[in-house]
Amino acid sequence: METALLHLDGVANAAAKTSKQMFVILYRPGASFQPKAIREAVAELGVEVVRFHVIARGTVSEEDGKQFFTAGKDRFLVVSTSKLPTDGTLGIAGTVDDSTNPPQVKIDDSKQLK
Repeated sequence: METALLHLDGVANAAAKTSKQMFVILYRPGASFQPKAIREAVAELGVEVVRFHVIARGTVSEEDGKQFFTAGKDRFLVVSTSKLPTDGTLGIAGTVDDSTNPPQVKIDDSKQLK
């Protein structure tokens, strides 16, 4: 599985943990999160992605009463219940729903970064 994931654009490293039924992908700086390409790459091996858990660094902006998290080229609609700070850089961990456009992120943890 690692080989299939390493062939995706922008992937720097990939590791599969079959005992935990998960895989981890580390992107190069400036690369973009490509959930469809990930799903297609692992589907060829008979693996189905149930959910994406992401850890990212970026910024939060507000538009029309909605918050958006931007990490590099990627932009996500924030669906967490509490408002996030819009000043400075934020580190987040959360679950992505890529069935929407833009993808939605439910943030489980966040930390203001210096």
